[in-house]
Amino acid sequence: MKHYSYLAWMQDNTLKVGYALDPFFRVKRGLTSSSNCFLCFRIEHANKQEAKEQETWLKKFLKPFRIENAHCKEWFHSNQKGIKKAIITALKYSAIEWAAGIGNKHSTTWENASLEEMKKIIKKLE
Repeated sequence: MKHYSYLAWMQDNTLKVGYALDPFFRVKRGLTSSSNCFLCFRIEHANKQEAKEQETWLKKFLKPFRIENAHCKEWFHSNQKGIKKAIITALKYSAIEWAAGIGNKHSTTWENASLEEMKKIIKKLE
């Protein structure tokens, strides 16, 4: 069964890192439900353990950008200097899919993104 690790950008300049069977459901309707998610990257994994390991690695890699005193350690500042470069570095060897406007949709389709496309998408966040 496929599982995914994901990064979800929110309108309030936060970024959530997690894993799920269905990142759309997790971000839109699940435990972290939010209507303000405007961009989500997901990385497919063969099983839950791989997805959890990727999530843990991403959280460690992005630790300098973590929101202190947050309820959980999955939330990061999405606009701090250096985070975009860190995300690109962390994901440069991953097969990325992305979706936009998740918070305003009933369902979504995921688009493949090469490293160059991912860089362009992240650059537009400035």
